[in-house]
This record gives sequence, C-alpha cells and structure tokens, in this order.
Amino acid sequence: LRYGQLSALSFALVALATRLAMSGRDVAAGVALGLLVYKPNLLVAPALILAFAGQWRLLAGVVAMVSSSERRPV
Repeated sequence: LRYGQLSALSFALVALATRLAMSGRDVAAGVALGLLVYKPNLLVAPALILAFAGQWRLLAGVVAMVSSSERRPV
C-alpha cells in the first residue's frame, strides 16, 4: 500500500465479500464489494454477475456503498 500497490487490498475485499456471502451475510458482502469503488473497473464484472444471478440483496449492498461514496468535485 505504501507504493500505490492496491492489489492486496482489492484481493482482500473480494475474499471478504466471498466469505460473507458464503455465510449468508449478503448485504455485508455487498458493502465489502462496494468498497472497490476506488477502482471501478474491478466492480463492473462482479456487479453484472450478481445481477444475472439474481443476488439482489448483495447487489443492494454494493449500490448502497457506491452511492454513499459519491465523489464531489473540489
């Protein structure tokens, strides 16, 4: 993280979301995936997969997290 390498953080968020989803905590898993908003290209594929799979609660967590982290111009 010190030198701008966020791959480990991205992997940890995806792993956390997977673990939470497997334990039935769909909204929390969606929030974990929503934290990937700092790198939107990593968020597109999982969001599409969740939509096609009908995982609406998980997708709602993603949408809630993304919409709460609105970027405002400075």
